[in-house]
Order: sequence, then structure tokens, then C-alpha cells
Amino acid sequence: QAVAEEMRHQGPALRGLYRQPPEELGIVFVTKHWYVRLTTMSQPGPLDNFEYLCPHRLLGADSAELAAEPFIPISRELFCSLRRKYGGGPAIGALEVCPCCQRHLRAYSERKQAEFDLVSRYDTKDTGDGRGWYLVDAAWVGRWKRYVRAEQVADVRDMCAPGPITNARLLEGGAPRAGLRLRLDYIGVNARVWWLFAHVHGGGPALCREEL
Repeated sequence: QAVAEEMRHQGPALRGLYRQPPEELGIVFVTKHWYVRLTTMSQPGPLDNFEYLCPHRLLGADSAELAAEPFIPISRELFCSLRRKYGGGPAIGALEVCPCCQRHLRAYSERKQAEFDLVSRYDTKDTGDGRGWYLVDAAWVGRWKRYVRAEQVADVRDMCAPGPITNARLLEGGAPRAGLRLRLDYIGVNARVWWLFAHVHGGGPALCREEL
């Protein structure tokens, strides 16, 4: 029990030592994914550490624990030998979380929530103060719903957006296609919701009609 208690107290320090080992230990990290390829394939391909780094050459996860999860430590000497043989890289001597990407992740989550709240507030069963209903491609609305309702993103590599509004799919010869079906082909929104969608995501064009 005394050993377990000591491990509990020392756990955070040990995890910190694992993620940022002293340089004199000569430890670097490779991905578990690549290490499995190395041990199971004759040609594992180049070291893939680049794929896990953010644009700032750090780790774009929202916590140190998540940043460390894909990696295992090996000696720098072994790493240099593997890189000479297979290429790739780079050498990662410490698993450092990127503070800039953490800010991006927080802003991304806050923006999604704010957008969802605004659309929920302004979406009505009438046209409100607008001049009619605005048609929005139903497939795009589906992507938007998945975007705002998705679970919290833990890595900048997983951030996504629905992209620009794809109303061009509803047109033929510059006019709305014949036989468009409500909810299957398009969704009707009021002017405020349309403005929010267009302002935040871009795309179009605006298609307005008095009746859905």
C-alpha cells in the first residue's frame, strides 16, 4: 500500500518526465503506428512523425495526455539508424503541446456553440422580418448539423467545417430545378438564419421564395 501511495503522489511527475525526458537520456519518440509497421512489415515506409505535428512543429492536442498517447520512446541512436534506413522524421525529443493550437481548439468549440445557439434562437416557423423563405441545400444542412453537434474535438487535425453553402446543386440553367422536394432537396430558413449561414460559411447563391 505504501508503494501504491508513493506511485500516486509521484504519478504526475513521472508522466511529465516521460513526456519531456532530460536531453542527457538520449530519448526521442516515434509513433506507435509506425513502430507496428516496423515490427510487422519488411518495408514500413518513412518515419511518420510529421503527420502528428501541427503547423508550429508541436503537438496540436488539447491535453498533454492525449498528445503523448500515439508515441513510444526509443533511443536517439536507434532513431538515427532508422531514419538513415527508412527516411522521414523528424526527431521529437519532447512531447510538447502547442499553446497556439490549444487556443484554436477553444475558439473552434466556442464558435460552434455560439453558431448553434444563434441559429436555434432565430430559426422560426415563419419568415420573421424577411421577405420570404430562403432555400438551403438539404445535404449542406446535414453537414452543418453534424458539424455543430459533433463531440468536442481534441486535436487540431480533427477540426472540420461544413464548407460553403452548396445551393448551386438546386439550380438548373440559373433557376431552381423543377420538382425540388422540401426536406429531401432543400430546407427553408428565414432571412436571419440565411444571413448567419452565408456570413459564417460563404457560398450560395441566395434562393428566396414566398412559399416553401
